[in-house]
Amino acid sequence: MRAAQTPIFTQVMDYQPQDRPGTIDIQAIRLDDCSVSADRIQCIVRVQLEDYEAALADSHRAIELDPNNTGAYHNRGAANMGLGNYEAALADYNRAIQLDPNNAGAYHNRGAANMRLQEYEIALADYNRAIQLDPNNAVAYNSRGAVLYYLGQNQGNLAKSAQDAIADYNEAIRINPKYASAYNNRGNVLALLGDRESAIADYNQVIEIDPNDTQAYYNRGTIRYRLGEQAGARADFSQAIEINPYYAEAYNNRGILWAEMTDCQEAIADYNKAIAINPYYADAYYNRALCRCAFEDYPAIIADFQKAAQLYEEQGITDDYQMALDNISKLQHLK
Repeated sequence: MRAAQTPIFTQVMDYQPQDRPGTIDIQAIRLDDCSVSADRIQCIVRVQLEDYEAALADSHRAIELDPNNTGAYHNRGAANMGLGNYEAALADYNRAIQLDPNNAGAYHNRGAANMRLQEYEIALADYNRAIQLDPNNAVAYNSRGAVLYYLGQNQGNLAKSAQDAIADYNEAIRINPKYASAYNNRGNVLALLGDRESAIADYNQVIEIDPNDTQAYYNRGTIRYRLGEQAGARADFSQAIEINPYYAEAYNNRGILWAEMTDCQEAIADYNKAIAINPYYADAYYNRALCRCAFEDYPAIIADFQKAAQLYEEQGITDDYQMALDNISKLQHLK
């Protein structure tokens, strides 16, 4: 059996936003208490280095020394966010705001915690308050753009929410013309609206600001693929992989490109990499099965489709689950 003779369908590439809603940008905190400033400074540095456990310990010590220290609660909230302790982070930001109701950064980061907890309306109120307190806070506009877009998706009002989100990203960029995250987020929305050339321009801007931004290369590669620029798309996915050798999605998408060029060996090598990095990556199993059709390796093909179907079912992706089952049925009849 050859792939061309079998009605089996290829998975398509999807956009991968760089910043999930509520991403924390570390904000400067005024050091107004000399007795605890050393621990607070150390905590900020450790959060920036993603040493969240140590940052948590530092902020615990700062709070023990001064239970009414706003900055220490803010910093502990950031450490808890980094560790995925969103309820604990929310409690820390609540305390920071209780101590200092005009702390724009605490409102912003509380909004981030609420976003992680899927409390979108509450997060929007927090971002609104952060902007009211600090109208020149580019980070807050960027975060509010994300929550506006997500709310629009959830409420079935995508067109308006996309325009509102773009307006916030525009404001973030006006305040900080070197804000790579805002360019990337605006590019994602523009791409979903079908304005691919403008999206590419935004991803180009991200890469100019930060040549090591892997997801900007990934997103630009996805748009180039949709524009039929296979060589450019492959170059972007390869660059993303060079910067981050553990980028499973980039391996999967480059595998799709190799498959479309009928180089199934290279494609399978990329799918193997994606699966080694993420053994729960259903699309990579599905796409590897497609490529194995070229070699008529029926047991391996069926095993991959079965694994993809199992993962799709577990992940609640019903359409792709059914598609994998359909392909298994077709293969069993063709054997």
